[in-house]
Amino acid sequence: MQRDDFVSGEDVPEPDGGMMPLSVFMQKEPETRAFNAYRVAFRANEAHPNLRNAAALVKAWNAFADIMGLAHV
Repeated sequence: MQRDDFVSGEDVPEPDGGMMPLSVFMQKEPETRAFNAYRVAFRANEAHPNLRNAAALVKAWNAFADIMGLAHV
């Protein structure tokens, strides 16, 4: 079984209200595909911030969140 550690470069909220770096451990293809889609959307929105890229980023995050059991935005 493959196990990779990816760090997105952004912070996410902690349950106690603080912020922590996003570090995700993925073991199978669905997680990797969803994270890669999120990472592409994140970088596109970072390079060219506009409504279309922001919407794609939210959509990609929510798809990743569904697989990983994280909160939606």
